Amino acid sequence: MQSVTVSCEPHESLVAYLLEISDAKQLKVKRFFSGYYKFLDQISRVTSSHIVMTLGNRTVDNVKIDLAELALQYLKGKGFSQTESSKREIVSKRTPKRVSSVRNQPVPSMNEEFVIVLKKDGAS
Repeated sequence: MQSVTVSCEPHESLVAYLLEISDAKQLKVKRFFSGYYKFLDQISRVTSSHIVMTLGNRTVDNVKIDLAELALQYLKGKGFSQTESSKREIVSKRTPKRVSSVRNQPVPSMNEEFVIVLKKDGAS
């Protein structure tokens, strides 16, 4: 089995979420966001105008991680500004509305999605 090392400290906007998540699950979250921030770095590097993203919030240890807000904050630091956003309920989905359990309480799955539109500063 290959060893995976998270090479960077978590982005400052993620730290508050990590403090609420058990130590056992923090590494999994750090790995996810390490890759996610690399993706955001690349998309911000190659985009000359707009980025449109459809996102859903993740729930880990019954802590809802606001993926849209984390993406917005990160991309603002890369020279983008939010121009539009919307939220909608996912009406017809294949996975149950509640999955797993934490401390004998059901955990809701992703039931809403968020669309964010960002414009690169200085783009027309």
